[in-house]
Amino acid sequence: MSFLLIQFLLVLVIFPGALLGIAFATWRRRSFRRLQVNLWWVTTLSLWGVWATRLLTLYLGRDFDVVVRYYWRVGSNYPLSFASLGVLITTLFYLGRSQRRPKIIYYTLSAVLILVAFLLDPALWPYDIPAFAFVDVEVTHFGIWAVVWSLSVLVPLLLAWLIAEQSLRTVPQSLYRNQVAYWFTAVTIAFVGTVLALLQSSFLPQQIGTILLGVAGLIGMLAVTQGQLANLRIIIGQIGWQIGRISLLTAVLLAGLVALFALLGIQGVELATLFAASVIFAIVLFIGAFLLSSLANYWWDDSDANLDYVRQQFQIGGSLLPLAELTQLFRQVIHGRLQTEDCWLLNVQEAPGGGVLLTSLHDGGEDFEPVVLQGENPFVQYLYMQTSPLMQQDIDDLYTFNEMVADERRAIAAWQKQIHIPIRSNTRLVALLSLGPKYTNEAYDRHDFAFLEDFAAQMGNLLVQSRQIHALRRISADVFERNLSLAQERRRLKELVALYEQFSALLSPELRRPFTQLEVELRQLESQIEQASSATLSTKVGGLGGSDSVSSSSLGTMRGQVDESQAMVDNLIAIASHLEKQSQFEFGLVYVDGAIRAAMYQLRPMAEARRVRVELDVRGKILPVWGDESRLQEAVQQLIHNAIKFNRINGQVQIICQMVRTEIQVQVVDYGVGIPSERMQDLWQGLTKLFGTDGKAGRRRTRIGLPLVKFIVQSHGGRVASRSTYGSGSTFTIHLPTVLEEIEEL
Repeated sequence: MSFLLIQFLLVLVIFPGALLGIAFATWRRRSFRRLQVNLWWVTTLSLWGVWATRLLTLYLGRDFDVVVRYYWRVGSNYPLSFASLGVLITTLFYLGRSQRRPKIIYYTLSAVLILVAFLLDPALWPYDIPAFAFVDVEVTHFGIWAVVWSLSVLVPLLLAWLIAEQSLRTVPQSLYRNQVAYWFTAVTIAFVGTVLALLQSSFLPQQIGTILLGVAGLIGMLAVTQGQLANLRIIIGQIGWQIGRISLLTAVLLAGLVALFALLGIQGVELATLFAASVIFAIVLFIGAFLLSSLANYWWDDSDANLDYVRQQFQIGGSLLPLAELTQLFRQVIHGRLQTEDCWLLNVQEAPGGGVLLTSLHDGGEDFEPVVLQGENPFVQYLYMQTSPLMQQDIDDLYTFNEMVADERRAIAAWQKQIHIPIRSNTRLVALLSLGPKYTNEAYDRHDFAFLEDFAAQMGNLLVQSRQIHALRRISADVFERNLSLAQERRRLKELVALYEQFSALLSPELRRPFTQLEVELRQLESQIEQASSATLSTKVGGLGGSDSVSSSSLGTMRGQVDESQAMVDNLIAIASHLEKQSQFEFGLVYVDGAIRAAMYQLRPMAEARRVRVELDVRGKILPVWGDESRLQEAVQQLIHNAIKFNRINGQVQIICQMVRTEIQVQVVDYGVGIPSERMQDLWQGLTKLFGTDGKAGRRRTRIGLPLVKFIVQSHGGRVASRSTYGSGSTFTIHLPTVLEEIEEL
């Protein structure tokens, strides 16, 4: 009885338990994008697990209750049929992209076969179909049911196999084809296992068939739960390598046991027994080594800590790290998590023609030569369109990459990397991570892929922010240098202005002093001429010192030249005084309409004296400007002064202040005499024409008003324009940039 109990436990764990465990693992790894596929495959595995319990009836032997054993076997027949239907339904959902036939045909055919088998089951229904002969073969009721039931099991599997095989033939080489290959393998193994399971007369085929169903369930679980699967040939090669390792270990253990038994003189032990013991011991050692390695990686793997460190750096300002330090941090995390230092982090820049330029982002990439890849390169298109990692084996084997230019294919292969991960920030490709093989020569698994996808998403955001911070720092450094240069230039100009003021203060009295002396001398000469004329002694006058004579006309000419020179000096001093006022600007927020009103108030006596009406029209809300209020008032006042001065008696001056887009526009319109067209271009010529006559005694005066207006407006970042019609009036317009922020925020 204890032996039967051990058998019972072994069968429960090895067969139904294994299938139900795979079903549970499939459900835990379900993806919402393939929820239906996962659900149907879990159902199929569960039905296989229920069917596998029928093996218990064989292990329990004849002592087990005959009735219970009979109905147990009968009841376990139909879970196998429904499991085959589940394989078909899962296949149709899984290969829906490549399968376009009506699914109802497959469902109907399979369901009809199961229903007919259920209705024909002699163990469930009391009627009996009489036996008859068909082509010299006796056909019984049980035989009909057995054939229909077998068809209900095999037909759905055969349909699923044909669909998977057709998809494998028609789907081009791609990552999706890898998934189809896995599923085709799972369906093929399931078909073979089910055929062996149908051989109910023999116990061994059913056990082998159940094991094959477990293998099919495991491969199917990988197909339906993993979005990224390596090439099946690589996996088969790795399995072969592990089998080779176990075989070599078995041979070594067998040789050791044979030598040990011979050394100890132990007789009677069969070679088959030693071989079986060696195999079991090798498998146990292999599993133990694997578990110890996994446990060591679990306890000593600091990748999660490194990843948490990256996230912590991001939270506390990791994007402020310099780009070199950030890439070094990324490489440390990759090294700690994936056990590889063969890591390239490449910067991706757009190249002409839609291509990309790849350059190294880290100091250790000096061995990487910049590469330009064309835009139609499938590798570039994959980087732009996909987010999942790409194996180098896929580039070498998949049909979709066959169109790559030979030179570019060789350049990528020369990197000697195994996996390429596109790094994106939102939808923009910013970098490429290429990794070489691991230290342990193990393949990258699904955990590595999941880690790399999550890590690449964080890396992309950090890289973009670090680049932006780096660019801002460069701009800030450049602005700082420019501000420093401007500050030095401002100090130089300030000292120059102070020196100019000293020069003007020193020069003004010195220029006037000779004219004072000349004025005294001229008065003396005039007095002498008057005395000589009253005495009628001579028509000549003694010169300076009384030795020379000067005619009255010569004295008049001398008087005119002295007056002209003195006027010139006075004008120069007046210009210096005007310019000295413009040497210092005090900027702040200025409301231009207030400056206009202040200028109008200053010119009110002049306007009243000339009987000119000055009107201000402020249209809409006026934003402030950044400027010097006194200087702006001086510029507007100069324009209003000219408009009043050259206007007609009882005339009008109209001032319009309004916003035009982002500028303030101030128009000073008069209806006076206007300006001749030939003089319009001379209005803004600065100081190229200093003097003009004012019509009084031939005296000359300074004409610096309009050039000064231009200087003030341009100093505020604005511009001034004019138009005039001779005889009808003139319009002068000032444009000033505004401060666009709301006044409350300022």
